Amino acid sequence: MNKPLLVTYRFMDISLVTELQELGINIIFCDNFHDVIMRAHDSIGYFGSLFAEIKRPFSFLILLHKLHKENTPYVFWNRDSPWHCGIKKHRKFLLKALKPVDIYFAHSLQDASWFTSRKPLYFPNGAQIKYISDTLSEELRDPSYYEYDISFIGSIGNSNRLNCKKRKKFLHDLQKIISSYNAEIKFNLIDTYKQNMTIAEQILVIKKSKINLNFGAMCDLPNTPSWGLPERVFGIPAVGGFLLTDWRKTITDTFPEDTCNYFHDLNECADKIIHLLSNFNLTRTYAEKLHNEVVKKHTYNTRATTFLTAIIDYQKNL
Repeated sequence: MNKPLLVTYRFMDISLVTELQELGINIIFCDNFHDVIMRAHDSIGYFGSLFAEIKRPFSFLILLHKLHKENTPYVFWNRDSPWHCGIKKHRKFLLKALKPVDIYFAHSLQDASWFTSRKPLYFPNGAQIKYISDTLSEELRDPSYYEYDISFIGSIGNSNRLNCKKRKKFLHDLQKIISSYNAEIKFNLIDTYKQNMTIAEQILVIKKSKINLNFGAMCDLPNTPSWGLPERVFGIPAVGGFLLTDWRKTITDTFPEDTCNYFHDLNECADKIIHLLSNFNLTRTYAEKLHNEVVKKHTYNTRATTFLTAIIDYQKNL
């Protein structure tokens, strides 16, 4: 493909763009609206940052006009649904009126009609290449290898976010229930709001934990959880760890039923933990199934291929 893909400079370091470059796509990073407008005639699309760009509505309208004149699609990946970065009400109104996105990717299709008049595309997060183990070591099948029974890595202590408060309470109550059953069960809770971890450190914790827990997502709203799956849901199995996650609507759209373990509430989570810790071999059977599924279908390399195919299909149908 000779024509480049224009990408906002805000996406310079995201895994999807890196993998597009690995596929041989010529990426041109644009610092401002003017850069995009000047290059629109000779590109396959513009991968924009909608929530930032709509803050300058007049310039954004000029940009959209130029893109449409050149048959260059405005492409947007919404990883924040349904939070939408706390976008202000008047901008929500503008979004709904404009429906500016030509190719709309989203990890959750909540409120998709705000953004596009075309069919939205379910486009979940994926496993970063740094987390992917092509082969799983035999030591993961040895119970004596593990240091922790249950681990959670994520933001807990951010008191300004209601979803963090909810997560903190859930983890506290879960510990209380599990400890009342067996006080020797080892919890390892790492608050990334207070403690930075390298990828290597994260991978070691995942591998050393019999159960790796996911609960909550930063894009959850009060009383409205996102349908989408956080990146850790892909990263944990990519490493080879066993994942136990809260239920979200897209789980069954993403993974086969016999690969992913999930729970709906606190008590079900506690019951599953107790059952799984007494059935270690079962956790490894599930972990290896989900690992194989993620490595084959849910890396950012596979996401990049899907992304590019959607742009090519759009151009063919003009």
